Amino acid sequence: MGVNPHVERVPLRLEGPRTDAWGVLATALQLAFFLRRKPTGHVVRAYERRLPRLLSVAEALLDAGGREAAAAGVPLPDAVNAIWPSLEAAAAAGAGRRGAA
Repeated sequence: MGVNPHVERVPLRLEGPRTDAWGVLATALQLAFFLRRKPTGHVVRAYERRLPRLLSVAEALLDAGGREAAAAGVPLPDAVNAIWPSLEAAAAAGAGRRGAA
């Protein structure tokens, strides 16, 4: 990570991403954002290299209409309940672990 004046002054410790189902969801949502906007961009390529299994989870969120559900006002608990089994399976398969292919 590059160091800037703020980071030099403040102790900074980064951990993650989490590897449980919540971590898979949070990371997949971020990746889905970039997949929609710039699918061939450097962020997506970085995920392809570091967390390749997560790419299919993010694509599944988009294919399942996650953006449309949010726009329609589907409550988050309902949306999460609908995809939770897939998130648990992805976490168990190592989707949130670096280098997991």
